[in-house]
Amino acid sequence: MIKKRAEFSELIKRGLLFQGSYFSVFYNENELRRMGFSARHGLSAVQRNRLRRLGREVWRRHQEEISITGDFILIARERALNAPFTALENDFRALVAQIIRRMARSAGPMSLPPQGSQQGKRHDSE
Repeated sequence: MIKKRAEFSELIKRGLLFQGSYFSVFYNENELRRMGFSARHGLSAVQRNRLRRLGREVWRRHQEEISITGDFILIARERALNAPFTALENDFRALVAQIIRRMARSAGPMSLPPQGSQQGKRHDSE
């Protein structure tokens, strides 16, 4: 889990931003899968804590579905306070799908094995 202010600042500075209806996600690719949670200031402490709890619960329920590793910061918007939980889940899934598509595009085409290579071919024994 990302908790240190310096880690949050670094990820916000270097990470990619993806915005949904209820959440914004900063993402930076690395070998680990870590998550940080935040809510904007200007709300009461009770509201910020509720938004962070909602974000943590969405993450907890869907983290196994995420096929990529990296640092994520989930920032909940005020409108998430009154939204149905299924809408929060759908928004989170859509943001993760955006991240995966973006990372697949930036990875470029996969390298193919050399011509005549046996890699990837099926051998049936008779």
